[in-house]
Amino acid sequence: MVQLVPLGFVVEGQCEFDCFQSLVSMVLGVRGLHTKLVNARGCGNIVMNLPENLDGLLRACRPHSVVVSVDLMDCIRQNLCTDCAALRRHLLIQYRQWHAARCSDSRYVPLPKNVSVVIQDKTFETWFLADPSGMNASGILAKQLPPDLGAVDSSIANPCQYLRGFMPPGRGLKNPKTAKQALHHLDASEMRRNSRSFDKFARDLEQCYAEYLECAGYTA
Repeated sequence: MVQLVPLGFVVEGQCEFDCFQSLVSMVLGVRGLHTKLVNARGCGNIVMNLPENLDGLLRACRPHSVVVSVDLMDCIRQNLCTDCAALRRHLLIQYRQWHAARCSDSRYVPLPKNVSVVIQDKTFETWFLADPSGMNASGILAKQLPPDLGAVDSSIANPCQYLRGFMPPGRGLKNPKTAKQALHHLDASEMRRNSRSFDKFARDLEQCYAEYLECAGYTA
């Protein structure tokens, strides 16, 4: 029997795959929440093949809500979109078409009640930079970040390259141990304050989880 879970995710790469469970716990304040993730292994595989990734997710579980997350910068570089709004619109259209095609297919019902498309602006590293004090306390940096980076979605042109300049040679967030070490020191409220895209991610998680609890007969 396929398991019912509160949240399912389609994510771009291994770093997100390794980190999202911790991010969910951080935002919702709930440890051990059962989720399922599909690693699409590249933004192109999300943008061009979202239905196949959703099929894979539903073969593993039945999520009450689905969150699809992808880097904006990677998609623009690969000419997969022109801007954030166009990318989000494209993914929502794909999801709705998939949902309509699967609603009478017994292999996939019950289908998710909700979908959230979260565009990481500009990359996943942006969310880590949204709490520079936490990053400085994490012990993963070779030198300290400035204490206030402002609204990081717009203030840092290339978050991956920028963060690399503060890390020891050969070390980066692609290493799951490094990424998880950083996450232990980050503050979700600070990340929400400094990153609009992270705040959307957090708001969508809260809404999806509240609706799951209501549907399941619990109170948030």
